[in-house]
Amino acid sequence: MDGHYSHLMDPFCVIITECSGETLRKRLEERGYGENKIRENMDVLLFDSIYDESLEYVPSNRILKVSTERPYGEEDLRRIRNFINKMEEKFNGS
Repeated sequence: MDGHYSHLMDPFCVIITECSGETLRKRLEERGYGENKIRENMDVLLFDSIYDESLEYVPSNRILKVSTERPYGEEDLRRIRNFINKMEEKFNGS
């Protein structure tokens, strides 16, 4: 679950997508965000806030960080699928 409702979920794992500050700023500017919103997002990236908040829901070994610096390739998708499958097996006790 992405976005404003993710804190209402009971996840068995978390996947965090991230990119460099330069890339994030460029993407947000291209979307027409104002400087305050851009600064807020840059702070979240700088302080790794999403990771810290994720630790409130799952242990660190159930969190995967994935770079969005470049478009996903087959290897990236395979890594994500493998992580989800592994976490699902552990979570479901399979």
